[in-house]
Amino acid sequence: MNNVISDYVPKNVRTLARLGWLGATSLMFLGLLRVNLEGPGITEVVKTVWRESPNKKKLEA
Repeated sequence: MNNVISDYVPKNVRTLARLGWLGATSLMFLGLLRVNLEGPGITEVVKTVWRESPNKKKLEA
């Protein structure tokens, strides 16, 4: 990503863009770490995207 920032971001805001990218990456890492350690795990969270919600089953019955 550093090369993308170097190629497409103007020189006067490159440092700010890199700090922003570092912040976004850090937040993503901490969020995934929390889901993995305190929650059901990353795999189960992703599986819930394809599971049918229990409320939908109740409405159809």
